Amino acid sequence: MASPVLPQRTYRLSQIPGGTTTEEIRQSFPSQVRRTIQFLSLASALDFTAPDKQVSTITFETEPSLLASLPYKTGSLLSALIGDVDDKLSKTWIDSHFHGFTALNNAVDEHEAVDVIALTGLGGKAFASWQCYDGSMWLRDHVPIDIPNSRISIYGYSSDVGNIDSISTLSEITEIFILDLLEYRRLGTTGHACKRNPLILIGHSTGGLIIKDAWCRTAESESPLLGDIQRSIFGLVYFGTPHNGMSVANILQGITGQPSENLVRDIEPGATYIKTLKERFSRATAGLRIISCYELRQTPQSVFCPDGSLVRSGKGAVNASEDSACLYWANEVRLPINENHSMIAKLAKRDGSAYRMVCSSLSQLVVASRVGVPIRYLQEVPPNGEDQTNQIRSPTNSLGALMPLEALKSEQYFQYKDSLINQGPSAEHKWSSPGFQKKPIMLTSPPKSDSHQPPACLQVRVYVHGAWDMFHYGHVRFLEYAKRAFPNTYLVVGVIGDEEMRKAESPTIMSGAERAEVVRSCKHVDEVIEDCPAILIPEFVAQLRIDYFGCGVESSYAATANPYKFLELQGKAFVVQRTQTISSTDIVSRIIRRHDSFIGSRLNLV
Repeated sequence: MASPVLPQRTYRLSQIPGGTTTEEIRQSFPSQVRRTIQFLSLASALDFTAPDKQVSTITFETEPSLLASLPYKTGSLLSALIGDVDDKLSKTWIDSHFHGFTALNNAVDEHEAVDVIALTGLGGKAFASWQCYDGSMWLRDHVPIDIPNSRISIYGYSSDVGNIDSISTLSEITEIFILDLLEYRRLGTTGHACKRNPLILIGHSTGGLIIKDAWCRTAESESPLLGDIQRSIFGLVYFGTPHNGMSVANILQGITGQPSENLVRDIEPGATYIKTLKERFSRATAGLRIISCYELRQTPQSVFCPDGSLVRSGKGAVNASEDSACLYWANEVRLPINENHSMIAKLAKRDGSAYRMVCSSLSQLVVASRVGVPIRYLQEVPPNGEDQTNQIRSPTNSLGALMPLEALKSEQYFQYKDSLINQGPSAEHKWSSPGFQKKPIMLTSPPKSDSHQPPACLQVRVYVHGAWDMFHYGHVRFLEYAKRAFPNTYLVVGVIGDEEMRKAESPTIMSGAERAEVVRSCKHVDEVIEDCPAILIPEFVAQLRIDYFGCGVESSYAATANPYKFLELQGKAFVVQRTQTISSTDIVSRIIRRHDSFIGSRLNLV
């Protein structure tokens, strides 16, 4: 089935004076219209030009006759449609296109708020793409209640490919979104700073490609402001996003030669935009949480009517299959939804619906972001009293590495986080706070010297070492994260020798030579040092000309010898994220558990 045409109509009221109540908004409509109001929201406007204004969304059971002539592209003054509107609302504007940001609720605690922003895809509606058949809209009517202190917004843009006369591309739409996002994140801050509240982006269909592109741009940019945006983005949520492209043959039949043709061709399978975006995203995804929702039903394909309108009346097909809608990253949650492409994001809050599954995953993401994002800022270069906008970004910012679980639970972290909140966003960081680094192995911060950050054009020698026994994808990801710690990294990997491993009572399955050969074949590695020492000494570091050491967190070191101690004291060590879902110990355990059945199956073949 295609997306049903809802009898309900939703409009946006903007430029509402501060202090206006929902009841005053209701009373501004004639009584016969007022009785048909089904849902109404009121929140502070996300508009730096009018910080004291509010914005409202209002859903009617049917379209009010007095709004039938409302111009879709521009909207109108409410007073032009309702002659006797209260003077307080005489400058209030009403529209139904929802272009730009529309806040759906206010957060209870500004310091603890998590921003959730949703974008629709091409041909979708900024509000209606998320609206259920009963008129409710889950992002507005349910999520603010079920996920406390989440601030939900939608973002709209001109997405009607059938009647569009714009020559814009998805890249340009993304650029506009980022500029608007920057202005919003600077609301209520001093100077040129951005808000540091965690940020989660949601995209339906090609809206997912826009948020994916936005993440890549912030990760690639040298702008300190975009660096703040990137550190704040904790997760991306995709609903039927065609990462491998989507068939648009039916649509192209009606717009070939039209200005919007290039916009549609951007999402064809094999399009340059799709291929380039996949490559860029693979280089910028470390530390990012992902939720991918994929459809399980076919969708009637879009066809053009004689009047130029686009309707879903063609043959059924899956627009974004699991292979295209999922990225298969280790930090990705994949959710199957028994709906088609049009209905996948129209979640109803009822028993048996996908809402509870999606809301649960989103809630976990929100909770994790409240800890994960502040930790990213703890890994910044200390400002030393200078304007942060002039600081070069920390090596771990491009990495997006999260601290280990022990650090998240530490008393020092929460004391430091509370001090930042109490000081406000413009306060100077107290990087030398007493007790903050009582456990340096747990809370490794970036180097403290002013000269530690080289220009992007200079090569940085990063060293990591380990046993690398039974080399697996967790090792590959570890080396990849270390490689991306700086814009121009030369990665040197040490392989601890057999004798050192025996002394540590940790004999390996593979010999030192075998382990070194496997590591040498990894594409992220530039140089391999065989038989390296387990405990680093200054002479070894000087001989290899090591600039930084990337370390994981081994609990055994916390109680005994710390192999990175002197490097930490010099500010040359940083934490590299580990893949929690696999380890060499786990692989050995699997082999032991399956040994008997494996031997039995081999004997049966004889």
